[in-house]
Amino acid sequence: MIQTEGELFEAVQLSRIFTDSKTFVDCIPKMSQEKILSAYREQSSDKDFNLKQFILDHFTLPTPAKDSTDKIDTSSVESYIESLWAVLKRTPQDKKEGDTLIPLAKPYIVPGGRFREIYYAVMVLFLIWFFQSVHPIA
Repeated sequence: MIQTEGELFEAVQLSRIFTDSKTFVDCIPKMSQEKILSAYREQSSDKDFNLKQFILDHFTLPTPAKDSTDKIDTSSVESYIESLWAVLKRTPQDKKEGDTLIPLAKPYIVPGGRFREIYYAVMVLFLIWFFQSVHPIA
């Protein structure tokens, strides 16, 4: 996938056109990867080439997660975790051509608001802590 390796990936990551290194990886190509890479190779040597505009023209940027942090109850640790659960929960999505997101069959929890995917090691630790602190396993 051109969002995760190769010359275009390297150019985007090294140019720092996005505020983090994850945004481009989460982009979805608007056309075949071969067409995008061919256009990049053809246009990138032009003196007026604008890499960020090229990416905006050829990829759909990830939709930011809704910021629901204003609805988080901070009155206690238990309330905080309980209300955070709704913010971190994601529902399954259909697989889109060229998307790096691996589709899951059931709802899942992400490690933070901007993430679209699960990180297993982090989530195992989080779930152990969550169930022991808020939803004790008898």
